[in-house]
Amino acid sequence: MRKFTLLFYALLLATVGAWAQDATKSTTDWIDYTTLFNSSGWVSTFTSKKPSVYNVPVTIQATSPKIGTSAQEKVNRPWLVGGGNTFTISVPEGYKIAAYQITTKYVFPFVSGETAAHTFTYMTADGTETSKTQSTSYTTTTVEGLDVQSFTLITDNITNNGVFNGRTTDLNGIYLYNLRLKLIMDLVDANINVKNVNEDVQYTETVKLPVGETVTLKDYVSTFSFVTYGDETGLVVNGPNTFNLSYTVDEAAESKFPFAASYEELTAENSDKWLSMFTLNGRMHVYDDASEGNVYEYMEGPDGIGYEIVSSTKKYPTIDKATFTRLNPGFFWGFVRANRFSPTYIYNKGAADKKLYLTLDGEDKPLLFTNENGQVSDSWVTNEWVICVGQASTENNEEIQYYGIKASGTEWYISNNGNKGYMTTDAEFGNGSNIKLTPELKTYNILKERALAAPCNAVHSLDAASRELIKGLAESEQTVGKYDEIINTINTKDNGTGFIEFVDGGYYFLRNYTPAGENQKIFVLTSEDGSIRTAKEVTEGEGDADNVMTFFDINAIWQIATDASKPGEAPGTGIGASRTIARKVTHANSSMQLGDVNNESLVANGSGSDFYFIELGAGQHFMKNVQYNGSGQQATAKPLSCTDEGIVQEGAVIHKKNTRDAWYGIQVTEIPVTLDANGGGYATIHLPFGVTLPEESDLIVYAVTDADGSDVTMTKVNSIPANEGVILKGTAGQTYTLTINDNVKAWEKGYNKLEGSNIRENVSVEAYILSKSDDNEVGLRKLVMTEGSWLNNDNQAYLPADAILNPEDVDFLSFDFGIGVGLDIINSAEPLSDEIVVYDLSGRRVSSAQKGMYIVNGKKVVR
Repeated sequence: MRKFTLLFYALLLATVGAWAQDATKSTTDWIDYTTLFNSSGWVSTFTSKKPSVYNVPVTIQATSPKIGTSAQEKVNRPWLVGGGNTFTISVPEGYKIAAYQITTKYVFPFVSGETAAHTFTYMTADGTETSKTQSTSYTTTTVEGLDVQSFTLITDNITNNGVFNGRTTDLNGIYLYNLRLKLIMDLVDANINVKNVNEDVQYTETVKLPVGETVTLKDYVSTFSFVTYGDETGLVVNGPNTFNLSYTVDEAAESKFPFAASYEELTAENSDKWLSMFTLNGRMHVYDDASEGNVYEYMEGPDGIGYEIVSSTKKYPTIDKATFTRLNPGFFWGFVRANRFSPTYIYNKGAADKKLYLTLDGEDKPLLFTNENGQVSDSWVTNEWVICVGQASTENNEEIQYYGIKASGTEWYISNNGNKGYMTTDAEFGNGSNIKLTPELKTYNILKERALAAPCNAVHSLDAASRELIKGLAESEQTVGKYDEIINTINTKDNGTGFIEFVDGGYYFLRNYTPAGENQKIFVLTSEDGSIRTAKEVTEGEGDADNVMTFFDINAIWQIATDASKPGEAPGTGIGASRTIARKVTHANSSMQLGDVNNESLVANGSGSDFYFIELGAGQHFMKNVQYNGSGQQATAKPLSCTDEGIVQEGAVIHKKNTRDAWYGIQVTEIPVTLDANGGGYATIHLPFGVTLPEESDLIVYAVTDADGSDVTMTKVNSIPANEGVILKGTAGQTYTLTINDNVKAWEKGYNKLEGSNIRENVSVEAYILSKSDDNEVGLRKLVMTEGSWLNNDNQAYLPADAILNPEDVDFLSFDFGIGVGLDIINSAEPLSDEIVVYDLSGRRVSSAQKGMYIVNGKKVVR
C-alpha cells in the first residue's frame, strides 16, 4: 500500500546513505487495466498498453473468438461471446497474479427468444473452477490468494442466433467491463521527495518500484488537487533509491475553491464551506442524504483477517433538479483537505459523517457510507478524491471555474448520468462532467432569482403565494437559515403555497424560452386552423412586474393529459417523475393532437404522440416524444424547438436549458372576453370547455331555448357547458373573466338552439349572427350566403335558420326585451344544470311557455 508522510524527509536525511536492500518478491496494490483495452475492434489475442504504474503488460488470448454485431464491435472491450469460448488472461515470465477482479457486463438479447442468461467459469484461489450464471447487467467477481501466471474464463450456454455480414454471430454475450490485478513481482522500496523549485522537500512518499526499470516518478505518487508534477524519471537499482520530483500549483484555481481543513471546520455553526455540485449545462445537481441505504454491518473475517459484510443496502447519490423548493441539506457537499498534499474527502451535509467512496460494483457508482473498519466490500476502491481544474465558461459576464472530480489513483471521474437518475463515474469519455462548485448561500440566491424569472403559473415553478415569500426578501435576511425557514413554509401543504405540478387534463400555454440577445421575441405554440402547428409572437411584452403573462389567444391553449395506457410513475415521485410520464398534447379548439417532434401536422384526437416533459428547473422543460427508459434513450431524442424567427421544428440532440429547445407550460384557468365597444355591449362565444361566470358582475349570459316565427326565447344562465353557443350582454368595451370548469353539466341535446365553431371555418347552413340593424339596433342578422357557405370566426356562435319553427321572412331579429316583441327573456337566475319547471297561471305544469305570463321555478315571467 502506498504511504506518505510530511515528516518522512527529516528521517530520510539521517538514514538515506546508511541502508541497502535486496529486491524481494512483493505484491502490488490493485493495478487497473480497465481503460487499456485495444480499441481497434475484435482480435483473437489482445495485449494491453503500458499501464500508468508498473510496466507489466497483460495478454488476453481467446481460443475461439466470434464476431459480435456491429454495435458490439464498437465497444472497446474483450468479448466473451460464443458457447465454450475460453479466455486466458496472463502476465509475462517473472511475474505472478496474486489476485484478480473482473466485472462482466451482460448484453441482453437483441432478438426475441434468445437465451436470457449466460454462464461463465472462473478460477478460484485453490485452483478449482467455479461456474457463475449471469442474468443481471453486471457481475463483479474478486478472487484473492492466487500465485499463478494465468487464469481462464469460459463462457457457456450461449445460443447462436444467426449470421452477420456472412459471419456466424451471437447477438448476445458478455464483455469484460473492468479488469484489476494484484501482481507478485521483484520490488524494492524507494523514496520520492516532492519539492518545489528553490524550496525544501514538501513531503516524501515511500513506494515499491520494479528493479531494473526506468520509471516516471509522477506515476507513483499520490495525485493532489491543482498540483502538476514534473516529468522526472529514475532508474531503479537493487539498493538505496531516492528520487526528487518537482511540482507546480495553480494557485489561482486553488484559491477559488473553499476547502475545509477538517470535518469539524466543515460542520461548524454558520460554516460557509458547503457547496452544491452543479453540472456545466445547469440542469442537474448531485443529491444525496443517505437517509436510507448505505448501512453496513461487519463481523471479523476468518483468522481475524479483514471484515465480512453481514448485511448492507445501497443508495447511490442521485442527479436531481435543483429547484428552489427542493433544496435541502442533501444537495450540499463538503470537501475536506487538511493541506495541499493531503487527500480530499467528500462529505454530504444531509448524511452526517458519511464519506463518498468509489465502488466498482458493475455500475461504477459512488456510495456514501462510514468506513470504520477498512475495506467494506470486494468492490471498494477509494474514498480519496482529486479535484481537477476543468473547463472555464462565461456566465453573466463572469468567468466561472469548473472542475472534474476523480477518484484518487484511478481515471474514474464523477459523471452526470441524469438519464439513469444517479451519479456514476466514467473512465471512457474524457474527464467526466464539468462541475461548478457553488457555495450554499449563493446556490439559494441563484435559484431564487431563477424561480422569480419563470413566468407566473409555469409548471414546476413557484406558485403566487410562494413567489411573494421570496421576492421581497431583504439582503440582510438572505441567510441559509432564513431560506430554510421559507422553504419549510412553502412545502407545508396546509398553507396553500408550494410548487406547481401538472394538473392531469389541465389547459396550458406552451411558451418558448426567450434567450438573451438581439432577438428577444417571445413565441407560443398555437394552431390557427387546427391542423398545422405554428408559433405566434407575443407582441405586448413578457408580462407585468410580477412576470404575469398578459398574452392571451384561445388558439394557443393545449390540454395536457396522461396517456392512460402508459401511466408511468406517479407525479412527484422518482427522479424527475415528469420525464417518465407519457402525456398527450391536444389543441383545445380543434381536439387535434401533436404528432412526432419532426411532424408539423396535428393528428386526429387520440392518435397523437406521447410527449415527455423533461424538467430543467425554473419552469423550463424539454418536450420529447421518446420515452425515458433508464438507458439513455432520452439523451439522444430531439426535443420540440423554436427558432428565433418563430419556426417550430426539431431541436438539437445536445441541448441545454435557457435555449429555444426549452418550453414553459403556463396553466390557463381563465378566459377573458371583451364586449365590443361599438356593439352595444353584446358578444357571442362558443368554447371547447365549460366555464363559470364571474361573481358580482353585470355580465348576463343567454341561451336561445326556443325560436318560433320571429319570436326567440332567451334564457339566462350562470354557467356554460363545453361546445355550447351563448350570447353575452354587459358593459360595452369591458373585459369579463370566465373560469374554466370542465365539471359544468352538459345541457340536454336540443335544449339550446345556438350553435357555433371553435376554429375559423366555413358554415354551409343559413344562419343569423350577432349584428346591428340599419337603425343601429343590436340583434341577429340573417347572413347572405355566397357560393353556398359563409365564414364563421373562432369561438363564435350563431342561430341556424332551420332551428326556427314557422320562420317568418325577416332578415333581422332585434334585441327588444319588451313584452311579446322581438326577443323576450325568461328571468331565471337558476343555472340550466337544474331542472326548469314551468306552470301557467292556473297552476298547470306545461312543457313549454307560449306567449303570456308563467311561473318559472317559482318566479313570474312574461313571454
